[in-house]
Amino acid sequence: MPKSQSAIEYLTTYGWAILLIGIAAAVLAELGVFNIGPPSAAPGSCSVVRPLGPGTVTGISLAGTCSGLPPQYVSSVSTAGPAKIYQSCGERNSGGFVAMWFKLNALPQSTTPLLGTDVPYGTCGNITITSLGAVQVSYKTIPQCLCPPSVGTLVIPANVVTGTWYFIAYTAPLPGIGPSAEGCVYTGASTQVCNSITYSRVGTSALVLGSGTGNMILGSDGNGNFINGYLANLQIYNATMSMNGMNSLYLRGVGGAPINLNNLVGWWPLNGNANDYSGQGWNGTAAASNMLFTSAWKGGYTVP
Repeated sequence: MPKSQSAIEYLTTYGWAILLIGIAAAVLAELGVFNIGPPSAAPGSCSVVRPLGPGTVTGISLAGTCSGLPPQYVSSVSTAGPAKIYQSCGERNSGGFVAMWFKLNALPQSTTPLLGTDVPYGTCGNITITSLGAVQVSYKTIPQCLCPPSVGTLVIPANVVTGTWYFIAYTAPLPGIGPSAEGCVYTGASTQVCNSITYSRVGTSALVLGSGTGNMILGSDGNGNFINGYLANLQIYNATMSMNGMNSLYLRGVGGAPINLNNLVGWWPLNGNANDYSGQGWNGTAAASNMLFTSAWKGGYTVP
């Protein structure tokens, strides 16, 4: 029998099986089963334990695998609804600190929050990206929450580009310590861009996220405009953070656990869900079920 005829008969007999095996392999590859590299932290593998419940710090500790492994998943917000995760009015009656990781697949057509609120006036403390790639932190009067007055915007001249992971951190002062806020953006192993803004304080609150009737949301302005990209490891504290503290948190990487647990008021790793692992119970609401989570996120990420 000619070899060509044998090959044709073999493909006729086993072709469907080969095709099914190929499809299965493609699906498994898309799920990240064949990814080669360091192990990833499973969803919920690290959390803060508060033996006496939310709002307490006695006996507070980290539990689980908290060694800074990269997460198995991060959130994708380009085609999904936002996660409403935190109604924060009244929680920011002192200085504050916010940090998160992000990567854009495309720059927004207009200024869009990485971190925002679902009400029009809830712009105090938002982290936004402009159509030119500038990072902005907005401060605006919200009487319900006594945040700083409308004094402009803290612009961090980081020139964000697509396809790269960034770490953003900003801190607002404690009452009576100084009328300034500072923010930094990190990328690569050592690049750091910072800026600060001064303002005249009104009321007693230095940092407010959300508003009296609205929740904090991720990757959207609450009006149908979404960030096209990924978000990970959002942490919020009710205390200021020094530059050394910012650097330390950055060096823990995109999967890094929080520092200064006593002042931690919210921690959303976004590793497979929108749950709060700070022990405070600020889990994502039903809207978070519209978020997507992907294991194919590591492109453009440089380990600090």
